[in-house]
Amino acid sequence: MTDLISEIRQKRDSYNKRAKTARLKRDKLNDKLRTLMAKRDEYNREVRRFISKAKEHMKKRDEYNEKVKEAKTERDKLHEKITKLQEEIEKLKRRNQPKSGPTISTLKKELKELEFNLMTHAHTTQKEKEIVAQIKEKKAMLDEIEKLIKTEEYLQKTQELERLREEARSYHQMVQDNAELAQKEHELMIEHFDKSSKIKKMTDELQRELMKVKEEADEQHKLYVELIGKVRDFDKIISGLIQKKRLESKSKEEMSTKMEAKDIYQKFKRGEKLSTEDLMALQKAGLI
Repeated sequence: MTDLISEIRQKRDSYNKRAKTARLKRDKLNDKLRTLMAKRDEYNREVRRFISKAKEHMKKRDEYNEKVKEAKTERDKLHEKITKLQEEIEKLKRRNQPKSGPTISTLKKELKELEFNLMTHAHTTQKEKEIVAQIKEKKAMLDEIEKLIKTEEYLQKTQELERLREEARSYHQMVQDNAELAQKEHELMIEHFDKSSKIKKMTDELQRELMKVKEEADEQHKLYVELIGKVRDFDKIISGLIQKKRLESKSKEEMSTKMEAKDIYQKFKRGEKLSTEDLMALQKAGLI
């Protein structure tokens, strides 16, 4: 039986060693798992941060685009007023300018041609004087016609036209400025969404690795539980065998004690003198 107990103990130690190895692997994998989870959580925080930033830029972009829309609407309204006022001014010009003779546009064209000719061609002194005289004449005619055209009503309308044009330019500048700001916010929004997407891909890869490590850790834990269960089973078997061995040893000891006591008792019956050890043996056997 001693050999059997020794053999079982060897098997028990072997399983216990394997269980410790599985436990160490499991604990190491769980440590790695915790590290990966912390990294994943950090990535997720980064993703949320970039998405939040992207949404902030999206909101600002939309606000600027709304301002662009509003400014365009006001600018277009002003352009309609400008067009209408220009038509009214042209009517006034046609109404007030002389019915006969050259028009303002004709005089301006002729004046431009004369000035260009004077500057770009070589002329005799006499010819140059003639051209200069023609220029003065054209300018005088032009001034006279403009005096006829530029009535109080005409001046008021042209002043109003310039005011409307200036206001339209202001709204046009607002359109350009807000459009540029909207574009910058759009680019920043795309940049932050791209960053969040890149980190999301890293998170997904990390999650796949995490699940693989978790699966390995679960397998090692399952193996550990299985092996440690067998170790406990072996402990029960060993405990039972030792108990059985003790009982068998006790039984043999009791039988030996009884045989010894019987011999001593026969000596006592024959009247032989008994030693203290003999008396204790009879007492242990329950014979006295």
